[in-house]
Amino acid sequence: MASESFQDNKKYQDLLATGKELFFKHGIKRITIEEICEKAGVSKMTFYKFFRNKEDLGIRILSQINDRILAEQDEIMTQNIPFIDKTRGIINHLIKTHEELADIFLDEMWGSNEDFLIFFNSLKKGSYQMVSNFIAQGQKEGVIRKSLKPEMILYLFDVFQGMLNSERMKEIAPDPHERLDSILNFIFYGIIDSSVKKVNA
Repeated sequence: MASESFQDNKKYQDLLATGKELFFKHGIKRITIEEICEKAGVSKMTFYKFFRNKEDLGIRILSQINDRILAEQDEIMTQNIPFIDKTRGIINHLIKTHEELADIFLDEMWGSNEDFLIFFNSLKKGSYQMVSNFIAQGQKEGVIRKSLKPEMILYLFDVFQGMLNSERMKEIAPDPHERLDSILNFIFYGIIDSSVKKVNA
């Protein structure tokens, strides 16, 4: 990852912004380093000062977005509001941030190189503690069943994450935002319509 000194460097930030604009519009495969440098107004020498290649630039872009997403989610989770409202806020936030990401860019990054998979796994591990704390809070407030082990819930998140971009799910719901919306609502609310009155046994 970039050193802290790079974060305040205008050329570094210009390359991040330009890379994001071009990658999200055209994907990472069609765009060259020369095109990125020309649009950003920097030299190739400057590009290689900050990044090893365009895949490395793509990872830094996703890292920047992830840092912002985690900060925004943490803000929602620390609000003094009922847990169920926090849950709705997290769901709406995840859907909104997913809409920001371009599928063509993510699909090509998945197949780009091993570095992206290493990066993705590190993000997943980093987010586990936050999710575990969220689950523990929900169980303490009686919203999430205490009989459910946090490890089981985290595992289910992994399963649903794998389903999100599976070919079968793409056939069922071609729109990626619809897929995410359906999966998140299923995880948090199940299949029973909350408006349906319970029938006494």
